[in-house]
Amino acid sequence: MDIFKLEFAFKSYLTKILFPKLKIDLNSDIRILIPPTGVKTIVRLVEIPQYKIKIAVRISPQKSSKDIDKLLKTYEILEKNQVLIPRRIDLFKDYSKSGVIFWAEEWIDGKVWDKGNYTDDMLLKLSEKVSMFHQITSDKWGDVSCLKERGFSSFQLRKVNHRLSSLKRIGKGFDRKELKIVWNWFKKWDGILKEAGQYELIHDKMHSGNVVVDEKDKSIIFLDLATTHFSFKEQDLAMIFHELFDSREEHIDSFLGSYFSLLGIKRAKEDFEKRYPFFHAYYHLSRCSANLRRDKKFEKIQNMNKTFRKKFEKNKDALFYVIKYENV
Repeated sequence: MDIFKLEFAFKSYLTKILFPKLKIDLNSDIRILIPPTGVKTIVRLVEIPQYKIKIAVRISPQKSSKDIDKLLKTYEILEKNQVLIPRRIDLFKDYSKSGVIFWAEEWIDGKVWDKGNYTDDMLLKLSEKVSMFHQITSDKWGDVSCLKERGFSSFQLRKVNHRLSSLKRIGKGFDRKELKIVWNWFKKWDGILKEAGQYELIHDKMHSGNVVVDEKDKSIIFLDLATTHFSFKEQDLAMIFHELFDSREEHIDSFLGSYFSLLGIKRAKEDFEKRYPFFHAYYHLSRCSANLRRDKKFEKIQNMNKTFRKKFEKNKDALFYVIKYENV
């Protein structure tokens, strides 16, 4: 996507579509901020102090149309189930000849989750919010706009194989014997992964940057819903335990006590105990792959290189601990 054409289209969209829709005077003090984002999507934060309006505008190329349709479907599901999410303001497809897509939503004023500084009340509110997501279930899995009946187990094992192949290509982290041990352990879970009676709606990116505590009422809101899909809830929980609680067992236990009470799904705890080791191990495997890749990328920058190498070694130790003590 040509960044110059995109910026022109963005400003044109604001002045010709969004601001007239919101009845905003174009002579107002309008501030545009540029936050860091991923590769496929560009986001601009628009603030108009005079109107007390703050908007996040997601800018995507036309080839991301399916992703936007999925995001729209996700919002519809969450709104129907009264899950608090950023308010939708506008969706405009095929803007300009280049086919840019604009998605405008409420910009949440708040602080991202601080895994070193949260209260018991915040932990309780988090368990409430997560349970609301996981109470939304389906007998099929996958993207909300393209659910599948079969193949869940093989899909999960392909993800594992992809991570192992990545580690093998990079080298300097796992030897062949270790890769074989890891693969053989994951393969044993095929039967349990095929036992699904239902799948839960999961966020799939439960890191601190996507969990915001609203400054107004201290409610918790999840951002970046583009990866939301139906899977096993344990996939979310593994990331929550490590990314939000930093693996503190007493906080994990407190969260789970409240979470299972609120979830109200039969066999939820039993299913968790049966499935969690697979997703716990996969979390560490994925972190091994990501950190080793970054370690290689920044190997000429000494301090940066040491940081990723230490993270990799920590995740590798944790992965083999799970493999040693957790079995099917």
